[in-house]
Amino acid sequence: MQRIANASKDVLTDFVLEHVERGAEVRTDGWTGYNGVGEHRFTHVVTRISGSGDPAHVAMPEVHRVASLLKRWLLGTHQGAVSHEQLDYYLDEYVRHEALSDRVGCKAPPPGCRSGPVKLRAA
Repeated sequence: MQRIANASKDVLTDFVLEHVERGAEVRTDGWTGYNGVGEHRFTHVVTRISGSGDPAHVAMPEVHRVASLLKRWLLGTHQGAVSHEQLDYYLDEYVRHEALSDRVGCKAPPPGCRSGPVKLRAA
């Protein structure tokens, strides 16, 4: 998990190329910034949330679960005192926290959360 500069096609495509293994299935919403992902070594599955009739948390529940858990952890752990400059460190700490919770059997972390650098593998 890491912060990116913006949601442009170039930035998103570079992020996916760096973090997702060849042959993996990449699922995105209909945001045009993801359009270049399918031109590479991935299967790109697009879920157009606005056209689906379902709310976003129903159409893509895993994404919303991760975002919700992260926001709850940030507010609970840092009591609202979250520094933009420290956000990358907070994201690293959150991933380690979720990985530890999974190892000790506290709860099942969101899919893909592991300690350290994460390279997503093809199914």
